[in-house]
Amino acid sequence: MLRGNIRRRQSRTAVKAEMGKQNAGQSFLQNSWVKNLIILICIIADMATLYNIFELQMTQQQMLTIIITVVIAGALNIAPVLLALCLNDKEDKSGLKKMQMTAFAGVFLLLFVSTAILRWTSREELFASESGLVISGNSSMQAQNIDIQETTMAQNACALILLLEPLATSAVCFGLSYEKDPYRKKRQFLRLQNVRLRQERDGYQVQITELEQELEECNLTEYDKEQYDTMRKQIELYRQYFKIHARRRLAEKDGTANAATLLLEESKLVQAIGGMKL
Repeated sequence: MLRGNIRRRQSRTAVKAEMGKQNAGQSFLQNSWVKNLIILICIIADMATLYNIFELQMTQQQMLTIIITVVIAGALNIAPVLLALCLNDKEDKSGLKKMQMTAFAGVFLLLFVSTAILRWTSREELFASESGLVISGNSSMQAQNIDIQETTMAQNACALILLLEPLATSAVCFGLSYEKDPYRKKRQFLRLQNVRLRQERDGYQVQITELEQELEECNLTEYDKEQYDTMRKQIELYRQYFKIHARRRLAEKDGTANAATLLLEESKLVQAIGGMKL
């Protein structure tokens, strides 16, 4: 039992050592916690850039605007991640995989192009509202009297940067999720399993050694020999018993004088058989 506990502790130590070796040999960007954190930051960044144009163009409740912003920002970053995961699976060449890749790419392109058009066409209103110019829609005359100045080159450049920001964050998410070597994780998993199996093999070898030692201490060969001799003696007694029993029954049937003698011998054999222990 003590050796078994020691082997289990050694097995856990070896597995941890192998996992530490694998983690030490890879970039920190390949760590799942780091990748998920960066993807979350990208989603938040897209939410910050998309919310103002949705708030400017939509007249619904603010909560609905927030929900739409979160959904679109999440889809712009999660769709490239799912596309990269499909590309990582080199073994799957089914039609379903191609349909999934087409769907993920289509969702991203549709959302990105739509938000890009919305960002570019609303740049004048966005900069006008941020400069303090209020556009009133009470009457057509008031709307005609308000002159919205054209955006400057700097404002156009700023709008272009905000337009391309969701594309940049999506590219980051795609790059983090795409594996140049898709079989690397499988090799790491197999190496880890190899360590576990070697430890289990060593543990079984210890158990075999302990059992062999116990068998040597029990002197099983001598024990088997004693059991064999006892069985032979018992079989011989049964053979004699059935022989005498048959002769006694014949003597009783024929009425010969030696029936009483045979009965005495038979009773002695019964006592001998009953007192024998295996």
